[in-house]
Amino acid sequence: QEAVPTQWPPQAPQVRMVAAPRPFLPTARQVARMPPEARTKRFHWFVSGMILILAVVVMSGTLVLELVPRCRSWTGYRPLDPAEATSPATRKMQVATAFSATYLVCGATVGYSFRTGSLSADTGLDWEYYLALFALNGLWLLVQAFVSAWRLPEGQHFPLSTFAEGVVAGMLPFLSDTYDTLRDVMFAGICFQSSFLVVQLVGLATLVYLAGIHIFYISSRVDSVSELMGSYFPILGAVPMEEEEEEEEDDDDADTSEGSGTCCEDTAQCCVGKLRDKVLPIVYKQLTPSKLFLLATENLPQGVGALVYLLFERGSKVVVGLSLVVP
Repeated sequence: QEAVPTQWPPQAPQVRMVAAPRPFLPTARQVARMPPEARTKRFHWFVSGMILILAVVVMSGTLVLELVPRCRSWTGYRPLDPAEATSPATRKMQVATAFSATYLVCGATVGYSFRTGSLSADTGLDWEYYLALFALNGLWLLVQAFVSAWRLPEGQHFPLSTFAEGVVAGMLPFLSDTYDTLRDVMFAGICFQSSFLVVQLVGLATLVYLAGIHIFYISSRVDSVSELMGSYFPILGAVPMEEEEEEEEDDDDADTSEGSGTCCEDTAQCCVGKLRDKVLPIVYKQLTPSKLFLLATENLPQGVGALVYLLFERGSKVVVGLSLVVP
């Protein structure tokens, strides 16, 4: 057989940065006229960007919680007052401020998208808006991490997984109240695009109900305030550990491993067990009576409004998917 000549030295593979899809912030008509390949490219590009942002936020927040308490001794600090931070009045004020800011930001985003003609009944907002809001939410969690680490009392620290667990509660869609707020405000904006007065009134009622039900949560239900704190302030609300407590837990884990021998013999089984111990509490929090009450009081009226919308307007992927299927 004839030998195939090889090139020496071998050439390194070429690496190129993927350009952002164009046009930037397209209108709904432009998106509708795009070929399927172009829409798929936009989807892949922006979802990849969200994953990258998520990874950067998790790594940065974890470093902040680990490094800031070690560096603050250079300038001095004021330890966190637990009584002040956990008082009912403080918690209500924090939740009210965070929800109001989220409500206004989502309203401004949807309103601008409505005005420029980029709000679509099929895709909702442009992917550029989703990416920007996702990054803004991650920045808010990083600010929380810095404040929590800076005001951490001496002799305490946060477990390594604290920030990652907070990201699950504060950033991931379908779990965070910020996502629910954006969904409801976006549904209202889609209703305002309708030519039917009834549908427009449904959009107005959605905005009024969204604000009113959160006022009810904050003013009348302590358990609902706690649930919303976990969504808007997952890092500030994280409970630090005493250094002695972690040493005792590490000793207990080591004794268990030596006694059973399972972790030494089957590392994968140990990893699965630790992952289960982290995931099950998160799943349980989605099934508590207070969480189910929040879901029912927010999603049921939203579902009724979505059904009214579908009676008058043609099918909408966003309305059907986010307001009916997911809840």
